[in-house]
Amino acid sequence: MIESVPTKAQKYRKLMRFGVMTYLVAWIISTSTLIAAPLFTPTPFTFPNLIGGTGFTDFARYYVSATLAASEDRTNIYDKATQLKVIQRVLNIDVEPEGADNAYVPYVCVLIAPMSGMPIIAAYCLWIALSVIGGALCMRLILKNDRRFDNWSTIVAILAVFGSFNSMNVFRTGQTTWFMFIFFALFYWALRNKNDLGAGLSLALATAKPQYCLLFFAGLLATKRWKAFITFCLAVGLMLICAGTYLGWHNVFNYPSVISRLEVTAGTSFYPERMANIRGILTNLMPVKLAYQISFWLVFLAMPFVYKLWSGMKDDPEKLRWIFSLTVLLSVTFGPHVNPYDCLLVALPAILTLPSVSPIEVWKLKSKPLKVWSCILIAYPAVGWCTGSLNFVFIAMNVALIISGFMYMRSPEFGADESETSHQT
Repeated sequence: MIESVPTKAQKYRKLMRFGVMTYLVAWIISTSTLIAAPLFTPTPFTFPNLIGGTGFTDFARYYVSATLAASEDRTNIYDKATQLKVIQRVLNIDVEPEGADNAYVPYVCVLIAPMSGMPIIAAYCLWIALSVIGGALCMRLILKNDRRFDNWSTIVAILAVFGSFNSMNVFRTGQTTWFMFIFFALFYWALRNKNDLGAGLSLALATAKPQYCLLFFAGLLATKRWKAFITFCLAVGLMLICAGTYLGWHNVFNYPSVISRLEVTAGTSFYPERMANIRGILTNLMPVKLAYQISFWLVFLAMPFVYKLWSGMKDDPEKLRWIFSLTVLLSVTFGPHVNPYDCLLVALPAILTLPSVSPIEVWKLKSKPLKVWSCILIAYPAVGWCTGSLNFVFIAMNVALIISGFMYMRSPEFGADESETSHQT
């Protein structure tokens, strides 16, 4: 049997692939080292804020909420004075840091309460490890089993997402966006496989940040997934009962007013003018409270549109991928509270719809809307590092994705370019 000799083009392709992989791995290692460095300072999880005072990371806020939920003071979990005492003890500081009042969803505080039994650095390491393992497994599940990407394309896509500015910012702050990514990825997978129980439970867990769930809630109703809808309601109801029993029902009933107050109060470290959504634009044009109210109602105004969009999906897997992706983008763009690091969720449309991870193959696409869509998604990680947390850049890219995505779905080429390119990854 005669073995085929690799051509010069094939050798260059293998060398290019090796170079890309090596660069991505080196990039992730180097940036991870920079993120880990502050842990070895006398006051980890603290930093100078934008107004010259002391700020502290989101993970420290979660840890404080977990500590309070596991303490005898849990019925005062949203009391600023009570929170401040725990913050100063946990962070080993004697000043009042900016935004020393947290307002995470009540049942989230109960679910993470066991974390307070660990030292804060150990808890943070576990938090990051779960984010990485869960995120990698979900991306591999979709890319390999649903998209049928080859091993090289799958690994490059996963490394590019982990190495993006948004992902590294989530790790640096210890935010929950990677967990939200996992919940929504599992929600998609359950819908894809008609697993109503899994869909309801996944969406219920995603209510840890409820601003992203409203449009998907409309999607469940539109597709008449009643088992998923009932499962979702029962799961959320059970979590609320646990929170009310454990933390006190006043913390459950008063939560909407607590979070609304913090959203429009100065000194809460929310910085609405820097948010990567419509609210970020509105806050620079009008009073903070009015901008928040408008952005809040914009989500509800978008629900009938999303309902109609999902109603026409039927059982088409390709339409599910695209409609799900556009719903993610609409939630990020119109949600009332979206920070630049939350744009990590745009990785979901990327792994669900990109026909190839190769810029060369993407440039060959015949459909112009799909080409624009794919080029933006491929450039997303690099653009983030070039512009940092400049929210208007993320807003512009997300809006461009929404427009090009809808244009592609309405074009006669819908699905054709994807099927041709997916075999060339």
